[in-house]
Amino acid sequence: MRELFTPSHSPSRNPGIEENARMNTQMVLTQMNRDQSINKLLFKIGHVYSFIIEDDTLTSINLIWEPLVKIGELVHKGVQFIQNYAEVKSFWGRLHKNIFTETDSMIATYRKDLDMLTQQCWDMITHDMRSDVHKVLGDVTTARDGISCILEEVARADDTSVTPL
Repeated sequence: MRELFTPSHSPSRNPGIEENARMNTQMVLTQMNRDQSINKLLFKIGHVYSFIIEDDTLTSINLIWEPLVKIGELVHKGVQFIQNYAEVKSFWGRLHKNIFTETDSMIATYRKDLDMLTQQCWDMITHDMRSDVHKVLGDVTTARDGISCILEEVARADDTSVTPL
């Protein structure tokens, strides 16, 4: 009698091959996540450049000089990291570090620091704008008070003026 074919008894089924395929699939998916993380870092760098060239930022450049210098240094390091990623990965591998964890950590740090510095610039700009608004409101109040005094004097002058007979 002929033995029936069942998947669990398949002669072509090899647990070692299946495990390798599963590991390879996991590595590909993990690398895709790293690539997405690097793309997010590139997007963040682009967002920071867009922020820097905005009119409000450019007109306040003296005010936010210090964080802008830090942003420039951080962007430069981030771009170098992206450009040299293959070498960095190899170096971390030789040090027996978890490449994916190290990569995620570096990207998260760059993104967090860029967010923090951009927010710092924005806070400085808006604080300066609020100060300007308060100064303008003070000037408007002073001008209004001055106009009120002039109008009162004009009204008094009209009341005391002699009308010709």
